[in-house]
Amino acid sequence: TNSITADFSDTFTSGNLTVYGTNACGNGTASTGTAITINPPSVGGTAASNQTICGGSQPANITLSGNTGTIQWQSSPDNSTYTDISGATASPLTGAQMGTITATTYYRAVVTNGVCASAYSNVVTVITAVNDIDGNTYNTVSIGTQCWMKENLKTTHYSNGTSIQIVTDNTTWKNLATGARCYYNNDSMAYKATYGGLYNWYAVMNGEASSNANPSGVQGICPTGWHVPSDTEWGIMEVYLDNTVVASTADVWKGTDIGNKLKISGSCITCPNSPDGCWCSNSNANNSSNFTAFGSGCRYNHDGSFSNLGYQSSYWTSTASSTTMAWQHDLIYYLPQVQKSYYYKQRGYSLRCVKN
Repeated sequence: TNSITADFSDTFTSGNLTVYGTNACGNGTASTGTAITINPPSVGGTAASNQTICGGSQPANITLSGNTGTIQWQSSPDNSTYTDISGATASPLTGAQMGTITATTYYRAVVTNGVCASAYSNVVTVITAVNDIDGNTYNTVSIGTQCWMKENLKTTHYSNGTSIQIVTDNTTWKNLATGARCYYNNDSMAYKATYGGLYNWYAVMNGEASSNANPSGVQGICPTGWHVPSDTEWGIMEVYLDNTVVASTADVWKGTDIGNKLKISGSCITCPNSPDGCWCSNSNANNSSNFTAFGSGCRYNHDGSFSNLGYQSSYWTSTASSTTMAWQHDLIYYLPQVQKSYYYKQRGYSLRCVKN
Protein backbone atom coordinates (compact mmCIF):
# COMPACT_ATOMS: atom_id res chain seq x y z
CA THR A 1 0.00 0.00 0.00
CA ASN A 2 3.04 2.23 0.20
CA SER A 3 4.25 4.27 -2.77
CA ILE A 4 7.95 3.95 -3.59
CA THR A 5 9.64 5.98 -6.31
CA ALA A 6 12.65 4.25 -7.86
CA ASP A 7 14.83 4.25 -10.92
CA PHE A 8 15.15 0.94 -12.73
CA SER A 9 18.74 0.80 -11.53
CA ASP A 10 17.66 0.82 -7.86
CA THR A 11 17.44 -2.50 -6.01
CA PHE A 12 15.74 -3.64 -2.78
CA THR A 13 17.19 -6.45 -0.74
CA SER A 14 14.47 -7.06 1.86
CA GLY A 15 10.72 -7.09 2.16
CA ASN A 16 8.00 -8.57 0.06
CA LEU A 17 7.77 -5.72 -2.40
CA THR A 18 7.04 -5.08 -6.03
CA VAL A 19 8.78 -2.02 -7.37
CA TYR A 20 7.00 0.22 -9.84
CA GLY A 21 9.12 2.59 -11.90
CA THR A 22 7.99 5.35 -14.20
CA ASN A 23 9.99 7.34 -16.70
CA ALA A 24 9.39 9.11 -20.00
CA CYS A 25 9.05 5.78 -21.77
CA GLY A 26 6.20 4.42 -19.65
CA ASN A 27 5.73 2.07 -16.70
CA GLY A 28 7.55 -1.13 -15.79
CA THR A 29 7.92 -3.50 -12.87
CA ALA A 30 10.64 -5.61 -11.32
CA SER A 31 10.57 -8.09 -8.46
CA THR A 32 12.31 -7.21 -5.25
CA GLY A 33 16.06 -7.24 -5.52
CA THR A 34 16.19 -7.41 -9.31
CA ALA A 35 16.58 -4.96 -12.15
CA ILE A 36 14.81 -4.96 -15.49
CA THR A 37 17.25 -6.52 -17.93
CA ILE A 38 17.37 -7.48 -21.57
CA ASN A 39 19.28 -10.41 -22.98
CA PRO A 40 20.83 -9.40 -26.30
CA PRO A 41 19.48 -11.34 -29.28
CA SER A 42 21.65 -12.76 -31.99
CA VAL A 43 21.43 -12.88 -35.75
CA GLY A 44 22.85 -15.85 -37.56
CA GLY A 45 23.31 -17.69 -34.28
CA THR A 46 26.45 -15.84 -33.17
CA ALA A 47 26.01 -13.02 -30.68
CA ALA A 48 29.67 -12.56 -29.80
CA SER A 49 30.87 -10.98 -33.01
CA ASN A 50 29.81 -9.50 -36.31
CA GLN A 51 29.67 -11.76 -39.33
CA THR A 52 30.16 -11.33 -43.06
CA ILE A 53 28.39 -13.54 -45.57
CA CYS A 54 29.84 -13.37 -49.07
CA GLY A 55 27.94 -14.36 -52.20
CA GLY A 56 24.35 -15.33 -52.77
CA SER A 57 21.32 -13.07 -52.85
CA GLN A 58 18.96 -14.17 -50.07
CA PRO A 59 20.92 -16.26 -47.56
CA ALA A 60 18.79 -18.54 -45.38
CA ASN A 61 21.08 -18.20 -42.38
CA ILE A 62 19.87 -14.73 -41.45
CA THR A 63 18.09 -15.94 -38.32
CA LEU A 64 16.91 -14.53 -35.03
CA SER A 65 17.83 -16.53 -31.96
CA GLY A 66 18.05 -16.02 -28.22
CA ASN A 67 15.00 -13.78 -27.82
CA THR A 68 11.76 -12.77 -29.44
CA GLY A 69 12.40 -9.59 -31.33
CA THR A 70 12.54 -8.04 -34.75
CA ILE A 71 15.18 -8.20 -37.46
CA GLN A 72 16.15 -4.92 -39.10
CA TRP A 73 18.13 -4.07 -42.23
CA GLN A 74 19.93 -1.15 -43.80
CA SER A 75 22.17 -0.52 -46.78
CA SER A 76 24.85 1.55 -45.01
CA PRO A 77 27.25 0.52 -42.24
CA ASP A 78 26.21 3.11 -39.65
CA ASN A 79 23.51 2.27 -37.09
CA SER A 80 21.13 5.15 -37.78
CA THR A 81 18.96 4.04 -40.67
CA TYR A 82 17.80 0.52 -39.84
CA THR A 83 14.32 -0.47 -40.95
CA ASP A 84 12.18 -3.17 -39.32
CA ILE A 85 11.45 -6.18 -41.49
CA SER A 86 7.75 -6.85 -41.16
CA GLY A 87 7.05 -10.24 -39.61
CA ALA A 88 10.73 -11.09 -39.20
CA THR A 89 10.49 -12.59 -35.74
CA ALA A 90 11.19 -16.19 -36.69
CA SER A 91 14.00 -17.90 -38.52
CA PRO A 92 15.03 -18.22 -41.22
CA LEU A 93 13.86 -15.17 -43.13
CA THR A 94 11.91 -15.68 -46.29
CA GLY A 95 12.99 -13.92 -49.46
CA ALA A 96 10.18 -11.39 -49.07
CA GLN A 97 11.47 -10.48 -45.60
CA MET A 98 15.05 -9.77 -46.64
CA GLY A 99 14.44 -6.10 -47.27
CA THR A 100 15.79 -4.40 -50.36
CA ILE A 101 18.81 -6.43 -51.44
CA THR A 102 21.74 -4.15 -52.19
CA ALA A 103 25.36 -4.88 -53.04
CA THR A 104 26.05 -4.85 -49.31
CA THR A 105 23.18 -5.21 -46.82
CA TYR A 106 23.45 -5.05 -43.02
CA TYR A 107 21.13 -6.97 -40.68
CA ARG A 108 20.66 -6.89 -36.91
CA ALA A 109 18.05 -7.97 -34.37
CA VAL A 110 16.48 -5.79 -31.68
CA VAL A 111 14.51 -6.69 -28.57
CA THR A 112 12.94 -4.42 -25.95
CA ASN A 113 11.97 -4.90 -22.29
CA GLY A 114 8.41 -3.76 -22.85
CA VAL A 115 9.20 -0.27 -21.65
CA CYS A 116 11.71 1.58 -23.76
CA ALA A 117 15.13 0.04 -23.33
CA SER A 118 16.46 -1.92 -26.33
CA ALA A 119 19.26 -4.38 -26.96
CA TYR A 120 20.81 -5.01 -30.33
CA SER A 121 22.48 -8.07 -31.76
CA ASN A 122 25.67 -8.47 -33.68
CA VAL A 123 25.52 -7.22 -37.27
CA VAL A 124 25.45 -9.63 -40.19
CA THR A 125 26.89 -8.11 -43.35
CA VAL A 126 25.70 -9.78 -46.55
CA ILE A 127 27.85 -9.03 -49.60
CA THR A 128 25.96 -10.04 -52.70
CA ALA A 129 27.94 -7.83 -55.08
CA VAL A 130 30.42 -4.97 -55.27
CA ASN A 131 30.38 -1.86 -57.42
CA ASP A 132 33.49 -0.24 -58.90
CA ILE A 133 34.04 3.47 -59.45
CA ASP A 134 32.44 3.23 -62.91
CA GLY A 135 29.28 1.68 -61.47
CA ASN A 136 29.98 -1.81 -62.85
CA THR A 137 28.51 -4.49 -60.57
CA TYR A 138 30.38 -7.73 -59.81
CA ASN A 139 28.92 -10.79 -58.13
CA THR A 140 30.94 -12.29 -55.29
CA VAL A 141 31.89 -15.77 -54.14
CA SER A 142 33.07 -17.09 -50.77
CA ILE A 143 36.06 -19.45 -50.95
CA GLY A 144 37.28 -20.51 -47.53
CA THR A 145 37.70 -17.36 -45.45
CA GLN A 146 38.15 -15.15 -48.53
CA CYS A 147 35.53 -13.19 -50.44
CA TRP A 148 36.43 -12.96 -54.15
CA MET A 149 34.92 -11.18 -57.10
CA LYS A 150 33.16 -13.74 -59.26
CA GLU A 151 33.94 -11.74 -62.39
CA ASN A 152 36.98 -10.08 -63.96
CA LEU A 153 37.48 -6.39 -63.25
CA LYS A 154 36.41 -4.02 -66.04
CA THR A 155 36.91 -0.56 -64.54
CA THR A 156 38.19 2.27 -66.72
CA HIS A 157 39.26 4.52 -63.81
CA TYR A 158 41.61 4.46 -60.85
CA SER A 159 39.99 4.77 -57.42
CA ASN A 160 40.60 8.54 -57.37
CA GLY A 161 38.57 8.97 -60.57
CA THR A 162 41.54 9.40 -62.92
CA SER A 163 41.07 7.58 -66.21
CA ILE A 164 43.30 4.57 -66.91
CA GLN A 165 44.74 5.20 -70.35
CA ILE A 166 43.43 2.85 -73.01
CA VAL A 167 46.08 1.76 -75.49
CA THR A 168 45.14 0.12 -78.79
CA ASP A 169 48.41 0.45 -80.71
CA ASN A 170 50.62 -2.63 -80.39
CA THR A 171 53.96 -0.82 -80.50
CA THR A 172 52.87 1.69 -77.87
CA TRP A 173 51.61 -1.12 -75.62
CA LYS A 174 54.84 -3.13 -75.66
CA ASN A 175 56.96 -0.10 -74.71
CA LEU A 176 54.84 1.07 -71.79
CA ALA A 177 56.22 1.54 -68.27
CA THR A 178 53.03 3.21 -66.99
CA GLY A 179 49.50 2.00 -66.37
CA ALA A 180 47.34 0.97 -69.33
CA ARG A 181 44.26 -1.07 -70.15
CA CYS A 182 42.55 -2.57 -73.17
CA TYR A 183 39.92 -5.09 -74.22
CA TYR A 184 40.65 -8.26 -76.15
CA ASN A 185 41.22 -7.39 -79.82
CA ASN A 186 40.42 -3.79 -78.83
CA ASP A 187 36.74 -4.73 -79.05
CA SER A 188 34.79 -3.67 -75.95
CA MET A 189 31.41 -4.45 -77.49
CA ALA A 190 32.28 -8.12 -78.00
CA TYR A 191 34.45 -8.86 -74.98
CA LYS A 192 34.07 -6.39 -72.09
CA ALA A 193 30.88 -7.75 -70.52
CA THR A 194 32.06 -11.36 -70.22
CA TYR A 195 35.85 -11.15 -70.05
CA GLY A 196 36.39 -7.75 -68.44
CA GLY A 197 39.47 -5.66 -69.14
CA LEU A 198 43.11 -6.56 -69.68
CA TYR A 199 45.54 -4.48 -67.60
CA ASN A 200 49.28 -4.22 -67.36
CA TRP A 201 50.77 -4.60 -63.86
CA TYR A 202 51.48 -0.88 -63.61
CA ALA A 203 47.78 -0.11 -63.89
CA VAL A 204 46.78 -2.89 -61.48
CA MET A 205 49.07 -1.55 -58.76
CA ASN A 206 48.35 2.16 -59.31
CA GLY A 207 51.79 3.11 -58.01
CA GLU A 208 51.70 1.01 -54.83
CA ALA A 209 54.61 -1.16 -53.74
CA SER A 210 54.78 -4.90 -54.31
CA SER A 211 53.31 -7.03 -51.53
CA ASN A 212 53.18 -10.74 -50.77
CA ALA A 213 51.33 -10.30 -47.48
CA ASN A 214 48.01 -11.79 -46.42
CA PRO A 215 46.11 -9.61 -47.05
CA SER A 216 48.21 -7.72 -49.56
CA GLY A 217 47.10 -4.26 -48.43
CA VAL A 218 47.25 -3.06 -52.06
CA GLN A 219 44.01 -1.47 -53.24
CA GLY A 220 45.43 -0.74 -56.69
CA ILE A 221 42.52 -0.38 -59.12
CA CYS A 222 40.15 -2.42 -56.96
CA PRO A 223 37.02 -0.81 -55.46
CA THR A 224 37.21 0.73 -52.01
CA GLY A 225 37.18 -2.03 -49.38
CA TRP A 226 38.76 -4.51 -51.82
CA HIS A 227 42.35 -5.23 -52.80
CA VAL A 228 44.66 -6.88 -55.33
CA PRO A 229 45.39 -10.43 -54.07
CA SER A 230 48.98 -11.32 -53.37
CA ASP A 231 50.66 -14.50 -54.55
CA THR A 232 50.21 -15.76 -50.98
CA GLU A 233 46.46 -15.10 -51.09
CA TRP A 234 46.10 -16.96 -54.36
CA GLY A 235 47.95 -19.85 -52.75
CA ILE A 236 45.59 -19.88 -49.76
CA MET A 237 42.60 -20.12 -52.07
CA GLU A 238 44.19 -22.90 -54.10
CA VAL A 239 45.09 -25.00 -51.06
CA TYR A 240 41.54 -24.62 -49.72
CA LEU A 241 40.12 -26.02 -52.97
CA ASP A 242 42.78 -28.67 -53.60
CA ASN A 243 44.79 -30.06 -50.69
CA THR A 244 47.39 -31.47 -53.06
CA VAL A 245 48.56 -27.92 -53.83
CA VAL A 246 52.04 -27.33 -52.38
CA ALA A 247 53.30 -23.82 -51.66
CA SER A 248 56.23 -22.91 -53.87
CA THR A 249 58.41 -19.90 -54.58
CA ALA A 250 59.14 -21.22 -58.07
CA ASP A 251 57.41 -21.18 -61.45
CA VAL A 252 55.34 -24.35 -61.09
CA TRP A 253 52.14 -26.20 -61.98
CA LYS A 254 50.07 -26.65 -58.83
CA GLY A 255 47.54 -29.20 -57.58
CA THR A 256 45.58 -32.04 -59.11
CA ASP A 257 42.25 -30.63 -60.26
CA ILE A 258 42.25 -27.06 -58.92
CA GLY A 259 42.03 -25.65 -62.46
CA ASN A 260 38.90 -27.66 -63.23
CA LYS A 261 37.28 -26.37 -60.06
CA LEU A 262 37.94 -22.75 -61.08
CA LYS A 263 37.00 -22.90 -64.77
CA ILE A 264 33.45 -22.49 -65.98
CA SER A 265 32.15 -25.70 -67.53
CA GLY A 266 31.20 -26.10 -71.16
CA SER A 267 33.17 -25.90 -74.40
CA CYS A 268 32.94 -23.49 -77.33
CA ILE A 269 31.25 -24.58 -80.51
CA THR A 270 33.29 -22.06 -82.48
CA CYS A 271 36.79 -21.40 -81.20
CA PRO A 272 38.74 -19.20 -80.76
CA ASN A 273 37.39 -15.65 -80.49
CA SER A 274 34.04 -16.70 -79.06
CA PRO A 275 32.46 -13.87 -77.03
CA ASP A 276 30.40 -16.17 -74.79
CA GLY A 277 33.04 -16.97 -72.16
CA CYS A 278 33.54 -20.64 -73.00
CA TRP A 279 36.76 -22.63 -73.24
CA CYS A 280 38.18 -24.32 -76.32
CA SER A 281 37.93 -27.93 -75.13
CA ASN A 282 37.03 -28.09 -71.48
CA SER A 283 35.41 -31.46 -70.84
CA ASN A 284 36.54 -31.84 -67.21
CA ALA A 285 35.96 -28.30 -65.97
CA ASN A 286 33.16 -28.16 -63.38
CA ASN A 287 33.39 -24.73 -61.66
CA SER A 288 32.67 -26.41 -58.33
CA SER A 289 34.30 -23.44 -56.57
CA ASN A 290 31.87 -21.02 -58.26
CA PHE A 291 34.90 -18.86 -59.16
CA THR A 292 33.64 -18.92 -62.78
CA ALA A 293 36.85 -18.36 -64.73
CA PHE A 294 36.56 -17.73 -68.46
CA GLY A 295 39.31 -18.15 -71.05
CA SER A 296 39.90 -14.41 -71.24
CA GLY A 297 43.21 -14.49 -73.13
CA CYS A 298 46.04 -11.98 -72.77
CA ARG A 299 48.05 -9.27 -74.50
CA TYR A 300 51.73 -9.95 -75.07
CA ASN A 301 54.52 -7.63 -74.04
CA HIS A 302 56.96 -8.40 -76.87
CA ASP A 303 54.74 -7.18 -79.72
CA GLY A 304 51.48 -5.97 -78.16
CA SER A 305 49.40 -8.65 -79.90
CA PHE A 306 46.39 -10.46 -78.42
CA SER A 307 46.33 -14.23 -77.94
CA ASN A 308 44.77 -17.28 -76.28
CA LEU A 309 41.10 -16.27 -75.98
CA GLY A 310 39.33 -19.46 -74.95
CA TYR A 311 42.65 -21.18 -74.26
CA GLN A 312 44.10 -19.35 -71.28
CA SER A 313 43.16 -17.06 -68.39
CA SER A 314 45.90 -15.19 -66.52
CA TYR A 315 45.44 -13.21 -63.29
CA TRP A 316 47.83 -10.63 -61.86
CA THR A 317 48.93 -10.67 -58.23
CA SER A 318 50.30 -7.78 -56.17
CA THR A 319 53.64 -9.59 -55.89
CA ALA A 320 56.61 -8.62 -58.05
CA SER A 321 59.23 -11.25 -58.82
CA SER A 322 61.82 -8.69 -59.97
CA THR A 323 62.03 -5.09 -61.11
CA THR A 324 60.62 -6.06 -64.52
CA MET A 325 58.35 -9.05 -63.77
CA ALA A 326 55.47 -9.98 -61.47
CA TRP A 327 53.78 -13.20 -60.37
CA GLN A 328 50.51 -14.31 -61.94
CA HIS A 329 48.35 -17.45 -61.93
CA ASP A 330 47.29 -19.19 -65.15
CA LEU A 331 44.46 -21.49 -66.15
CA ILE A 332 44.97 -23.46 -69.39
CA TYR A 333 42.10 -25.01 -71.37
CA TYR A 334 43.39 -28.62 -71.47
CA LEU A 335 45.11 -28.87 -68.05
CA PRO A 336 43.48 -29.49 -64.64
CA GLN A 337 46.13 -27.61 -62.64
CA VAL A 338 46.94 -23.95 -62.01
CA GLN A 339 50.27 -22.53 -63.13
CA LYS A 340 52.08 -20.06 -60.92
CA SER A 341 54.49 -18.10 -63.08
CA TYR A 342 56.02 -14.68 -63.62
CA TYR A 343 56.01 -12.51 -66.73
CA TYR A 344 56.84 -8.99 -67.79
CA LYS A 345 54.79 -6.24 -66.18
CA GLN A 346 53.85 -4.90 -69.64
CA ARG A 347 51.63 -7.91 -70.34
CA GLY A 348 47.86 -7.47 -70.36
CA TYR A 349 46.16 -9.83 -67.91
CA SER A 350 42.88 -10.08 -66.01
CA LEU A 351 42.32 -9.17 -62.37
CA ARG A 352 40.08 -10.54 -59.60
CA CYS A 353 39.84 -8.44 -56.42
CA VAL A 354 39.44 -9.76 -52.85
CA LYS A 355 37.42 -8.21 -50.01
CA ASN A 356 39.44 -6.56 -47.24
